[in-house]
Amino acid sequence: MNKNNIFNGMITTFFYVLLMGMMSSVWAEIKINPDHPDTYIVQKGDTLWDIAGKFLSHPWQWPEIWKGNSQIENPDLIYPGDVIKLVYIEGMPSLSVNDEGMRGGVLKLSPKSREQDLERAIHTVPLDAIRQFLTENRVVTTKMLENAAYIVGSNGEHLIASNGDKIYVRGLEQDEANNGYAVYRKGKVYLNPNNPKDILGYEAIFIANAEYVAEDDGVSILRIEDAKKEVLKGDVVLLRTKDKLDSRFFPRPPNNQVEAHIIAVFGGVTQVSTYQSVILNLGADDGMKPGVVLDIYRTGKDVVDMSARKKGLSKNVHLPDERAGTLMVFKTFDRVSYALVMKATMAIHVMDKVKTPVLP
Repeated sequence: MNKNNIFNGMITTFFYVLLMGMMSSVWAEIKINPDHPDTYIVQKGDTLWDIAGKFLSHPWQWPEIWKGNSQIENPDLIYPGDVIKLVYIEGMPSLSVNDEGMRGGVLKLSPKSREQDLERAIHTVPLDAIRQFLTENRVVTTKMLENAAYIVGSNGEHLIASNGDKIYVRGLEQDEANNGYAVYRKGKVYLNPNNPKDILGYEAIFIANAEYVAEDDGVSILRIEDAKKEVLKGDVVLLRTKDKLDSRFFPRPPNNQVEAHIIAVFGGVTQVSTYQSVILNLGADDGMKPGVVLDIYRTGKDVVDMSARKKGLSKNVHLPDERAGTLMVFKTFDRVSYALVMKATMAIHVMDKVKTPVLP
């Protein structure tokens, strides 16, 4: 036998054994929902998270048992009418999709048709809950704000500007990638809860897109497009991001043990519930990536034990943190992340903790 073939065979065997070992450790942690159905017909409005929750105690584990089906390359390309089954292969749980033609009044699509009908596909999470955060708002650093171009005026000396109006900008960065520009307004400041003097970033509220028109005596002229709000003097202009609307998240725990906090919540509410977006004081610099799943813990309160003195105990007592839900990171910046609350078993508040999931 050729030596190269022998060597390649040894390498292949090594990686196969390694993969099997990794999978075995994962299988040992998979917990099946005791009330799971044998099969489930996908309905319009379902999410992969919801479907997985019918079969698994921890829905975010679905990528680990998605085996033996034609959607393995794109496991989120599931459609209404597909039939999901929980089967066991050599004693290991596996979710699969059966192609059984017309099911539940929904016609099965051919592979070619599926490629042309992605809007019907079942998403990992409710896309409408995170749509604006994926494509519009962002978090910027202090340095980015200090160096950002800014609006000094608009045509006609208007105090405000809207679609079609021209705006005059100083300090504009050259758009080498031809992505265009976007207008933002400085929003909330995100502070490190462990050091209030440490600024993690600033909320940049999306106002409008803007297209380059001309340059005149050191001032850039742009035209406003797709305005969500009225554009004001002093708003900053940044290069448009390349973010696309993509819901193909592959849920997984972080690679290491983490502990952080929910430092803000969108929408101006004080209590957080399912499918609300929050901001964490962890970002790409901390290893966060879209799809990372964390458990939420409601921070225990400090209470006074009035009977403690009689028993010779400290009267100040810190109650234990309580597990309150699960969230999934869907967008990251340098030092903060956007995350969606996937499950809330009790009221969740700003400054509650998030930690690496603990499996039973």
